[in-house]
Amino acid sequence: MKKLISILVTLNLILGQAPQLVVKAADTSVLAVVDDAIYATVGYMLETVKTPKVGQAGGEWAILGLARSGYSVPELYYENYYIEVEKHVVGRNGVLHAVRYTEYSRLVLGLTAAGYDPRDVGGYDLTEALGDFEKTIWQGVNGAIFALLALDSYG
Repeated sequence: MKKLISILVTLNLILGQAPQLVVKAADTSVLAVVDDAIYATVGYMLETVKTPKVGQAGGEWAILGLARSGYSVPELYYENYYIEVEKHVVGRNGVLHAVRYTEYSRLVLGLTAAGYDPRDVGGYDLTEALGDFEKTIWQGVNGAIFALLALDSYG
């Protein structure tokens, strides 16, 4: 039995290292493939999500992904997103949702990724609501996690 366990442990160690050895040997080709995939994804997102909307898959998450991709995105793209966010926030008098405070976190993450200050969107500070601990954790641990991420995203 000990011999079998020793063989299994040894195989696990060898096989566990194999992918790392292959990647190290071909770093440049792997990076080129990843780079090409990111570039293709950015192109697809820009073509598919022509006008980012608030609270949709083609909204904050698209903005965040594009901004962090490292590839150039037309500046007007982010400006159009900000205009949509500002209309959304002002239309709700700064109250995005009564209990789902991840709405604030998501918008803060999108705005900061696009280079905008979430502390003044149509005259409203979107970070202020995230200071209400009870409402922020109403959705559970995700509420607290996203609030921390959002608050940390703009310095």
